[in-house]
Amino acid sequence: MRVLAVLALLCSLFATLALADPLLQRDSKDASNRVGIAFGKPGLPLVRGDADSRQAAKADLEGDTANYLITLDRSISNVTKDKILDVLLRLNAVVKQEYNYRVYKGILFTIPAAKDKGLSSWQSSLSKLAGVKYVEKDDVVTTQAKGDKD
Repeated sequence: MRVLAVLALLCSLFATLALADPLLQRDSKDASNRVGIAFGKPGLPLVRGDADSRQAAKADLEGDTANYLITLDRSISNVTKDKILDVLLRLNAVVKQEYNYRVYKGILFTIPAAKDKGLSSWQSSLSKLAGVKYVEKDDVVTTQAKGDKD
């Protein structure tokens, strides 16, 4: 009796796999037409095709952007965080990363230098929102190794 039950389970498993295989092949054809690429990768198409995203991607590749870091309250809710992200997207900012650690919560975003309003403007517009502690400019710091010449 157990042998029959095991055989029935194996047959149903094989039937499921046989039916699922054509579905996977059909989905793989559709998946080849999809575009989902990280922002700012050289030579690759953009996720959004509008003029603002093309300009932002070009500026990011050329290094002509300004990065800002928003530090959030540790007890911020997801609804409040979504409101902050909506405001950033309405201001044509590109959110690069969201930090959601237990001890630190923050959002890193970039803006093309041509549309950058400056740190004081970002601080005044974003610090009004609930859950925002402070806004700071995120600069890339490079060091010069011994033996390197200018």
